[in-house]
Amino acid sequence: MGLKRKAGLIAAILLVLAAVLTPLEYAPAALFLLILWAAYHGVSIIAALAATVVFSIMLGISALILGFGFEHSILTSIRAVSILLPAYVYFSYSSMQELMETLESLGVPRDFSFMFSITVPYAHVIGRKAKQVRIAQKSRGSRSPWAVIMPLLNFVFERARMLAISIECRGWFPGSKG
Repeated sequence: MGLKRKAGLIAAILLVLAAVLTPLEYAPAALFLLILWAAYHGVSIIAALAATVVFSIMLGISALILGFGFEHSILTSIRAVSILLPAYVYFSYSSMQELMETLESLGVPRDFSFMFSITVPYAHVIGRKAKQVRIAQKSRGSRSPWAVIMPLLNFVFERARMLAISIECRGWFPGSKG
């Protein structure tokens, strides 16, 4: 739907830059326009906002704790969603193979584009696993952050090891063409 290949990636990058460069007081208007843009492309707005809300709330709370005031904290949260939304829309419409090919066509080295296209889907996997670990540790009565962090790190390193073995078995080595 117009979000694939170079044009879609460039549009997403330009929208992120526009969200970053827009003065903070215009962040709600920028977010509104980005939500309309996402809706035009058929992206579930609820899913898009849910995917970005945790990070934006953390930024808003950080700004509040640092003494920037409530209004500044809210605007910072809105700007964070405005920055993350175009990337979410692009990645929701592009396969990782298309992302890799697009990055290569823009002159990004093949090894980096492969690494990036592998990394993006793992963010969702790690998020789901963190939720599972958090629920499991809460049911055991644990409140320590280490009770979530340590199993999650173990999971990440184990998945990375399995991915490395899989990649090597398929003949991918740094600098290879296949």
